[in-house]
Amino acid sequence: MPDLIREEDTTIKVPDSQDLTRKAEVFYNPEMKFNRDLSCLVLAEDFKSRIKKRDSYTVCDSMAASGIRAIRYFKELEKIERKFKKKIFAIWLNDIKKDALDAAKKNLKLNRIAGKKIVLSNENAKTLFSGNRFDFTDIDPFGSSVYYLDSFFGNSMHNGLLAATYTDTAPLCGTYPNTCLIRYFAKPARIDNMHEIGLRILIAKTNIIAAMHEKTYSPLVSFSRRHYFRLFGRAKKSSKGTIKEHLNNIGYMLYCKKCMERKFVGLELFSQKDKCSCGENYDYAGPLWTGNLNDSDFCDRLIPCANDEKMKEFIEMLAEESRNGGICYSIHELAKKTKKDVLKTGKLISVLQKQGFNASCCHFGGHFVKTDKMLNGKEYGKIAH
Repeated sequence: MPDLIREEDTTIKVPDSQDLTRKAEVFYNPEMKFNRDLSCLVLAEDFKSRIKKRDSYTVCDSMAASGIRAIRYFKELEKIERKFKKKIFAIWLNDIKKDALDAAKKNLKLNRIAGKKIVLSNENAKTLFSGNRFDFTDIDPFGSSVYYLDSFFGNSMHNGLLAATYTDTAPLCGTYPNTCLIRYFAKPARIDNMHEIGLRILIAKTNIIAAMHEKTYSPLVSFSRRHYFRLFGRAKKSSKGTIKEHLNNIGYMLYCKKCMERKFVGLELFSQKDKCSCGENYDYAGPLWTGNLNDSDFCDRLIPCANDEKMKEFIEMLAEESRNGGICYSIHELAKKTKKDVLKTGKLISVLQKQGFNASCCHFGGHFVKTDKMLNGKEYGKIAH
């Protein structure tokens, strides 16, 4: 017998024994509820900003599986339509697996959803993107979304919003550097801020593919959580001058394995002969995105809409990270390098701010600090003396 699962105001049926692998025809992953919760907030904010000016708004869940994400999207948008007394949205529910699509159909019926607002599709996502364009496109595969980006940007709508998930954290965090090089043409780094580096590699790669189609990609919300990365960003048709200026945000992160000093440099300034202030040669990661990972203004608009306090705190942290800029450092690793005490995050932030630098917590972990000061063992030692 299928299991009955309830998530927020949505109920679905899934097989009672699930195999969360690529081969699974139908599945529900409870670990991704946070992802879906935040996705609903992002979609709702984008929809609210457009509903007064638009006569149509299309959403694509390109890998629908059980259909829970698309169903939650439907209910979220329907609430907004009732508030504005306007009906304009339609959701494409697509999956290449026939069994998944059949299960999604049953879950639509279970939630009493039918009619013209739902378009069912049984295509490869690349084919779907090549022939259709959407206001909001969600790509959520096992592994990497990078394989679908060329098809997406080749036909993407101006100002369309792209939501993409990446579960290939091992290559992006430096466990399999050759795979990262082949897949993203970038060198990762297995150091304390490897998740930040992974996110930045993804945003750079996304912009490079967008530029091939004379478009830019601007990150709105980007984060790393448990076994995946999730990116939300705006795709825009842009002039060559704008694209060139946008790509100036791609460079390298130089870092010292001995003292943990690190900094961003542009592509044209990169040299493997650069030396750290301690005299050691820098190692490097990239090409990667050196700009903000999130749009703080967009994040600020999401915060009052979140019902869960933990979600509010998480988004507040993302917004604060982007306002401060800089690079992330693990306090534990800094203390280990210098054989000094592990300072409380709040205390280190306070000291850095008193010195005139920006500093904040990081969503990568409670023992991380993000700052525009070029920290290293020597500087940390002065603070933690």
